[in-house]
Amino acid sequence: MSTLIIAQGVVGGLFIAEDTVLHEEIKKTVGDKVKNDFQANGTDVFDFSINMLHYLLDCCGIRGWDDFNNTPKPPSCCNRTIIDGDSSWDDERQECASDPPTAPDSYYNQEGCYVVLQDKILEHLTLIAVAFAVILFIQLLEVIFACLIVKDVNNADSKVGPY
Repeated sequence: MSTLIIAQGVVGGLFIAEDTVLHEEIKKTVGDKVKNDFQANGTDVFDFSINMLHYLLDCCGIRGWDDFNNTPKPPSCCNRTIIDGDSSWDDERQECASDPPTAPDSYYNQEGCYVVLQDKILEHLTLIAVAFAVILFIQLLEVIFACLIVKDVNNADSKVGPY
């Protein structure tokens, strides 16, 4: 359990630090999956998740809209102002949703979702660090209590143990 606690601390530190090998590997792996497997109208969990990321974070692709060089940009990459806008945005919305899209590049989010998500995490770093510290503290208490129970079980006068 203590090894798990140390590993969680190391991985947490790697996530907080910017431009680590971990970040580059995640961007490459997920970005390549988006580039090769993503379908804008797909119905599987991966396609749905990427579309939701695009919409909720106002981003496009994992590394940016370059993830869609070989394919048309998905409608979910359109600026949320256009997607959620009132009827005055109908023409722009139609251009984003057409197949293939006829919208100019200015209608699309250009920033990659990984960078946007990392920025959101860094915005709330204090809250995340406190939650992470509380979880680690609880796990440490579990280790201490487990050691106390084992010690008590091995004691001849123990009230804990099989009878």
